[in-house]
Formats: sequence, structure tokens, C-alpha cells
Amino acid sequence: MAEHFLEPYTVSVLEHILEPQYNGSIGRAAAWADGYAHTDEGRFSYPWHWIDSHDYAPQHCDLYYNRDCAKGGCVVSAIDNQTSILKGCISDVKAGSLNNGANLTCSYALKWVSHFLGDIAQPLHASGRAAGGNFVRVKFDNVSTELHAVWDHYIPYRAAKATQSFSNQTIAPFFEYLHPSRETSPARGATIPQDAAIPADRKPLREWQASQGIDRGAQVKITKVSHMRYQHPDLAEITTFLRDFGMSVAQKTEGKRWFKGYGTDQYVYYAQQGEKKFLGGAFEVESYAELEKAARIPGASAIQALTDAPGGGHMVTVYDTEGFPINLIYGQTPKSSGPIPEVLQTNYEVQKPRVAAFQRFKPGPAAVHKLGHYGLCVTQFPDQLAFYTRTFNFAPTDFLYVQDEQGEKKDVATFLHIDIGPNFTDHHTFFMSSNPTAHVHHCSFEVHDFDSQNLGHEWLAKKGYKSVWGVGRHILGSQIFDYWWDTTGNMIEHYADGDLVNEETPVGWGAAGDESLAVWGPEVPSWFLD
Repeated sequence: MAEHFLEPYTVSVLEHILEPQYNGSIGRAAAWADGYAHTDEGRFSYPWHWIDSHDYAPQHCDLYYNRDCAKGGCVVSAIDNQTSILKGCISDVKAGSLNNGANLTCSYALKWVSHFLGDIAQPLHASGRAAGGNFVRVKFDNVSTELHAVWDHYIPYRAAKATQSFSNQTIAPFFEYLHPSRETSPARGATIPQDAAIPADRKPLREWQASQGIDRGAQVKITKVSHMRYQHPDLAEITTFLRDFGMSVAQKTEGKRWFKGYGTDQYVYYAQQGEKKFLGGAFEVESYAELEKAARIPGASAIQALTDAPGGGHMVTVYDTEGFPINLIYGQTPKSSGPIPEVLQTNYEVQKPRVAAFQRFKPGPAAVHKLGHYGLCVTQFPDQLAFYTRTFNFAPTDFLYVQDEQGEKKDVATFLHIDIGPNFTDHHTFFMSSNPTAHVHHCSFEVHDFDSQNLGHEWLAKKGYKSVWGVGRHILGSQIFDYWWDTTGNMIEHYADGDLVNEETPVGWGAAGDESLAVWGPEVPSWFLD
């Protein structure tokens, strides 16, 4: 019964600890301890199932560990010892060094803990009276039996409407009748530590980098994402769209436009006149020396002065293994930020800080703060992964995989963050997914909050632009999303409330599929990842 209330992440950890025959079910595994205690091998654990307190309940109740716990152990010491072992086993699962029940010490610890926590809560199992209820005769459903048998057998069998015994391996009859009596669990959200959110299939970042032979000292050191660069056939049309999307014109010259948000970046989007073309994302590097390092990459451009761009600076363009450009800039003077939208107070069912103050909103575009990330569909995923993670300080936050007919896992997508050590940064600044064709997938811009995002969605819809998918909330990255087509046919996204990670965030692996994309929102279009 208890395991039905476990969170999915907890279940995924238990599956790695238990031997395969239990199918990840502690309900099936918990009864093992009783049988094992009655074998020659496991007889030592027999007294671990109780503690005989020297009292006389209910007239007086007391329990003293040093007095009452038997020399060979008791349920209290067993829970303490096996829980300590189990903690280490859970750490091994998270580190990727334990799976498929390979460590029997760990599997035994989990089975004992799950059993003993039930034992210690049983009537008279923490008392020296009546041998745990075995010496108390009672009647239940007109059957003469011992009190111990009532709670071990008769009560659950009656609840399950079971007319004959069923084994611990076939407990379906029990749940068949109990599940309908449970009310549907309500929707809920929770802010949980990254350690609890990341799948059990994981690896420390530095360990993953070492396994890939990555020389961090040789990487071009990026500090932040700066802006997107596109070519559009109709500059007037894309200017109108980007204004409706929440940007404003920072500067324009003949055949060129720079668009800004309200953050400190001089511009978050650059557009130039010409046939539809992706000109790459742009990232700031930490020094001019890093820009020079980038210029030495085979096929890279020379260092160019950005004389006509707001904030100036210099830029180098590098090309990846499939010819996609990536732009590196240094020396751009930041602008002043603002105006920054107000952080609204929210009244909840108990906490109500907003008193004698009303929420009011002005329709309009969702103001863009900054560029958050962009992504590519690539045909040579392994080569591209190696290029980006070795050439630059991109580090994987998550991988998505598929399994072949032999059960082998193959990575097909990754979300990469900028590795700036202990400092926190966005969950992903760049992503790639394997695809039959190579093309840019989308770029994404941060907006203030959920209200801003929905107001922006309504504004774009009323203007007649075409929605792709949204509004909803992603799982990986946690951000609220809203995807649109721009007037040239490029996908562009608003997002809010994204996760932050650093070098202590383990690399996680999860199964690819539509169900991994969002926790709520409209149904994902079948072609979304094409």
C-alpha cells in the first residue's frame, strides 16, 4: 500500500537497488525478511523483528534501548544500521555505480528497512508482552486465531476481498479492490532540490567530462549568451513581429536592425536583409585572449570590429561540424537595464500578503528581458556533441536517449549549459537533437512571469500570428513556454521561471518522448521535434 504513494523519482532509485525479480516493488520485496529469518543463513536476523521492552502495557509503558535491545540486535538497532547502509546505496545509484540489484548488501538493507518499519508499527512489536500478539487469542469474522494473525493476515485479506491466499509475488488482488477506494490525488507542484529532481541515471559533471577526454583548459571560455542573428527577406515585416513579440529597436541602418530587451545586453536579436538564413547565436567570451583563441579554430573568421553595432566590441565566427555558425564577441559595452517589471505579490489560501491592493494588468506584448537559449536539429549528434563540449565550455545538464532492440541506450538529444564552475547559470543555453535534416529549431527569450507570458500570448494571437505550442510548462528546465512562428517561418519562444545549475549539478539521462517534454499544456504537435 505504501509504495503506491512513492514519487516517481523514488521508485526509479529503488529499481536500481532491488534484484530484478522484484520489478522495483518494495511491496513485493518487504515480506522477504520473514522468510529469510527462518533459514539457516538468515537466522541471525530473527530477533531484529521486534524489541522486548520490560514494561507492562497499558498499565505502564517504557522502553530503554540499552536495556531492552537484545545482544544480537532488535528492530530499533536494525532500522538504524540498515538505514545507514541504505543511504550509501542511494548515493551509489545517483552516482551511476549501482544498478540492477548488483549489490546484495544494498538490496537486503532496503528489504529489511521496508519490513522493519512495518514491524515496529505493529501492535506489541515494541513490547515484551504477549510475544507480539501471538499469545493473545481473539475472534475475527467468527474465526478463532491469534491477534498477530489478525493484522498480518485477516485485515488485509478482508480489505482485498480475497477468498484464498495469494503470494507476495501476486499481490494484484489486494490492490484491485483497494485502489478504487482511493480518491484521485489532486494536482500539486513542489520546489524540490536538484538532487531529488534529476533521474537516478546520472553522473557527476567532472566525471562525465573526464570520460569524454575533455581538456577544460583548451576550451574557449564563454561567459553568457548574447543575441541571435538571422537574415530575413522583409525587414519591415520582421520588425513589426519582433515589436509585437516584446522587443524594441535599438538601432537601424540600411539593411540591418538591432533589437533590444530590458536587460543589460545592448541587443538580443540582430536581423539583416536577405533571403531566409540562420546566422547563428552569439556568446560573450571572458577576454580578448579567448577571442583570439577562437580565431585560431580551423575555418574561423578573422576578428571583426562591430563598428556599426550598439555597444561596439569585436566578433569571431566559428563553424561547427555541420556548418552552423557560432559567434563569439568581446568588448561590447553593456547598457543600463530597465524598466524592470514589478514582482507581483500573490495571495495563497493561508499566506495573503497582498492586502487592500488589487491586481491590474495592461494588455500588450510580453516584454523580452534577454536571450535564454537556442537549439539545433543535427544529423551527426555524436560529432556535434564532441565539438561543442570540447571546443567551448558547454556542459551537459541532461541527455535524452532511445533504446534499440537489444536494450542499448543511444543519446539523441542534450541540453547544455555554460560551465562557469560554482556560479549558477541557466539550465540550458544551447541544445541539440538528432534529426534526419540539419536546421535551427528555435530560439527562446526570457519574459518576466506567467501573467506577462499569457498577456503576450493573447497579444500575438490577436495580431494574427501563428502559435506553435503553448502556453505550458517544460519538465527539463522547468520553464513555462510559449512557441510561435515568426513572419519568416522561424520558431521563436517566450519562457519564464527557468532552472539554474552549476558544476555540482549531475548530468542526468532520461528517456526521449513526448511525455518528457511538458508536465502541463496543450498536446505537443506531432512534428514539433522534426
